[in-house]
Amino acid sequence: MDSDPFPERLSGLLFLYNPNPAYFGADSWIAVSVIVVFLIISALMSSSETAFFSINHDDLENLHKENVVSKNRILKLLDKPHYLMSTILISNNFVNIGIVLASTVIFDQVLPKGLISDWLRFLVTVLLVTFILVLFGEIIPKIAASNAVGSRIRLAGFMSGPLLILSSLLYPLNWLLVNSSKFIENRLVSRARNSNHNLVSQREIEQAIELTVRDTKYSQEDIGLLKSITKFGNINVKNIMKSRINVVTIDRDSVFSEVMAVIRQSNYSRIPVYEETFDKVVGIIHSKDLLEYFDKQDDFDWHPLLRPAFFVPESKKIDALFGDFQTRRTHIAIVVDEYGGTSGIVTLEDVLEEIVGEINDEFDEPEDMGYTKENDNTFVFEGRTSLSDLCKILGLEQTFFDEIRENAETIGGLLLILNGAMPKKNAVLDFRGITFTIVNASERRIENIKVLLPKVETSAS
Repeated sequence: MDSDPFPERLSGLLFLYNPNPAYFGADSWIAVSVIVVFLIISALMSSSETAFFSINHDDLENLHKENVVSKNRILKLLDKPHYLMSTILISNNFVNIGIVLASTVIFDQVLPKGLISDWLRFLVTVLLVTFILVLFGEIIPKIAASNAVGSRIRLAGFMSGPLLILSSLLYPLNWLLVNSSKFIENRLVSRARNSNHNLVSQREIEQAIELTVRDTKYSQEDIGLLKSITKFGNINVKNIMKSRINVVTIDRDSVFSEVMAVIRQSNYSRIPVYEETFDKVVGIIHSKDLLEYFDKQDDFDWHPLLRPAFFVPESKKIDALFGDFQTRRTHIAIVVDEYGGTSGIVTLEDVLEEIVGEINDEFDEPEDMGYTKENDNTFVFEGRTSLSDLCKILGLEQTFFDEIRENAETIGGLLLILNGAMPKKNAVLDFRGITFTIVNASERRIENIKVLLPKVETSAS
């Protein structure tokens, strides 16, 4: 009777203690050597990835100052970070494939067919190889590289030469992968921007706020503030600016007494200065800059006190403008139209009022607010009042008049469009339940308008 071959095959599993040339020959030792070498390469690749992409701004400045060959190679690789990452990943994958193939040779010797079932043999191979690759080729090298703060430059310099060579050899494949990834990324971003089902409407945000704060301690003022913040980034400068016809200005040719007179009468701290016409604003005069010269005569040259004007387009979003105000440390901007003409001005106070509501200081008179309130349903507005302010005061959506407003930005302009011509005094116009009555009007301008809101009927309890 033939002897059972299982003990002999089992001895192949214990080759470290009792090597069996029949099951662990020269091919297996070569495979082990290949695995060790490839694991070292994989570890170097993984650690170099961590080293290169953990180089901060200060490190880069130091690298630029030192004219060392290895450090120049680092800078060259970091100039194209996508290609560097692609080179590391491709090289690492080739190395890992080599480790898998070499492991197959060993397992064919140690676990020959017939010893265990094929699926169990495959499972053992996959689990063991994966464990070795992840532990020795990824985790340990990256932990070591991330903890070795002082040596990351040395490691990056050591690997910069081989990576430059590999980058040149793998350039066609790198180019294909980098550009393919950029193409996919651009398509995904474009699709995300254009897909309406991924966008949340303004109304949905407001409804979410109402549901969130329902039955809580928040007041209506708090809720209104939250809603104003959500709308903040969707408002253009044109919607909140003060029209040029209402802007107080100073002619550059004015003598000093005329300048002081304008400042005293207007009570404004910053006034635009123009040359010839308001379309040519040359600067901004600050009243505080004139305090020490208030007793000067007309021959005093006040022009060196002018500060540069900050110009913004009508279409600029006010959240971006708010950031510009912070960066430039200024509170006023000149608004220009698409033809370069001056449309008006916008101030930091105008921007903040879109969040917190009307801000009145000690110089603001009640009539300066642009309207008076007769009762809960009746208001009298100046024709120059902006539609944005009208909607805020009446509690309407900012889009309430969009279907007829065209390019109108004031109540007067809206009624001109609604009537089709300059309306006369006592003319009555209706729009979506709101009644507009012309109180005062000249041949060229609507001065005052009475606005009557529809009464809200309440059911008896």
